[in-house]
Amino acid sequence: MLRLLLTATLAVIVVTTARADEKKAENKTPSTSAENKAPAKAEVKKTDAKPAAKKDEAPKKAKPTKKAEPKKEEKKPAPPKKKDDAKKKADAKAKPKTAKPKEPAKKDEKKVAKKEKPKSKPPAPAFKDKNLEAAVRKYVFAKRNNTQPIVAEDVRNLSTIVAKGAKIKSLAGLEHCKSLALLDIANNEVSDLTPIKGLDRIQSLTLENNKVTDLKPIEGLKRLQFLDITGNDVNDLTPLAKLTALNSLYLADNKIENLGPLASLKRLWSLDLSGNQVADLGPIGGLDHLMSLNLSGNRVESLAPLAKLLDLNRLHVDNNKIQDLGPIVSMTRTRDKEGMFTGWQVTVVGNPLTPDAKGKQAKELKALGARLSLEADKPKK
Repeated sequence: MLRLLLTATLAVIVVTTARADEKKAENKTPSTSAENKAPAKAEVKKTDAKPAAKKDEAPKKAKPTKKAEPKKEEKKPAPPKKKDDAKKKADAKAKPKTAKPKEPAKKDEKKVAKKEKPKSKPPAPAFKDKNLEAAVRKYVFAKRNNTQPIVAEDVRNLSTIVAKGAKIKSLAGLEHCKSLALLDIANNEVSDLTPIKGLDRIQSLTLENNKVTDLKPIEGLKRLQFLDITGNDVNDLTPLAKLTALNSLYLADNKIENLGPLASLKRLWSLDLSGNQVADLGPIGGLDHLMSLNLSGNRVESLAPLAKLLDLNRLHVDNNKIQDLGPIVSMTRTRDKEGMFTGWQVTVVGNPLTPDAKGKQAKELKALGARLSLEADKPKK
């Protein structure tokens, strides 16, 4: 019993001493450090005083030390959040990095596109006149059955274009047909020949029944052999003077008076001047290769300039002012003497022939073999 009392007394003394020490420590240091140190001293003295006694009390008094656990409020989950943020930042940084290689590629593509723009522009259509384009399309195999515009490259090698009665008004675009050898645009509404002035390979040109007044654009087409401008409004033949390769020339139904420019066309073998206002045949008297000559519907009074045209096989002088057939009678005699063909055809219908011309001269021509027509053929019943 005495031992128990002594032990209890000692414990009380230790506790009171510990409390006194704690109060002194509180005065010297902040409360937080005192609270942390106090339990530690208490625990040390308790263990020194009575290590085996009252084991349950020691853990109860040690509880205040556990209260310092607010440090745990630093929250371990915070690092994962930082990791997540770091990942997000890393992803955000990573995204532009992956996008950066694409951006320069796009810039390069734009640069390439800019460089290729001139190439990608479709060529302009060659023809403004849609009717002409439609006519030419027939000769462009690659675009014959579609509606793609005809461009200059499509027609560069075309050699033939026939576009009769197509309501064509403009020839713009034909200047691209550098290889064109034959052009037939009869029965249209063309007035300007400028687009074809540089087509120096053309050999055959038909402009029949259009609205042409000026032949100057074709004065340089020196390979022309066939030219038909029948049914236009031409009155000046000067541009034809240098077209010395011509062998067939059809000038009917225009407003021609002066034949002077034709004097240089020595290769002509067929000439049609019908339906004009020609009176003087002098300029064509030296075209000794002429085989066919049509002067019907003019103002011709004398056939004398034709006396030396021994190659003539056909002569039409209907509806003029001819009175005398003597020049052609003389020509037929010469042909007969030289053994040349005398069975040529002569029509002089609608002229004021003298009685001698209708009688004696007409009779001799027929005797020499000429096929003479003095009157219009009567219709057959």
